Amino acid sequence: MIVPLRAEDVADCAYIMSENTLWQTYDVTQAAAEAQLHDGLSSADARIMVARTDQSVKGFIWYYTKGTFHRGAYIRLIGVHPYHQGEGIGTQLMNVAEADIVTYTRHIFLLSSDFNQDAHRFYHRLGYNAIGALPNFAKEGISEMIFLKTLEQRKEHDNA
Repeated sequence: MIVPLRAEDVADCAYIMSENTLWQTYDVTQAAAEAQLHDGLSSADARIMVARTDQSVKGFIWYYTKGTFHRGAYIRLIGVHPYHQGEGIGTQLMNVAEADIVTYTRHIFLLSSDFNQDAHRFYHRLGYNAIGALPNFAKEGISEMIFLKTLEQRKEHDNA
């Protein structure tokens, strides 16, 4: 089941981040991840959804429905627990986010580290296209690849 993040889920989501080699590259610790997630939980603009069973968190997605270039949504983070990768959880989380986002805009942006080829394949499979790069944006020596997906339908909140 995919539900909004609760305070009691923060430590589990932070664990997913801090134990992932990708986020370790960016020096993310358990404490730093928990602080970020608590900030997101208290933000009126952030939406953080969690894939969970009754006992555990399998993954999460953090996104914003507006703000990118004053018209697009932004997927900030997505993470799946290593024991649950390959089960379709990432796709389910992306589908939930996209279903919400499409009621606001057709355009979704996200960033992915230039070396994260598995993520690039995942995003391409979901219809995202790499449209550019931001060298040294999040960390010196790493480019963040900009991905864009334009959804098929526009809903009532879209301005363009």
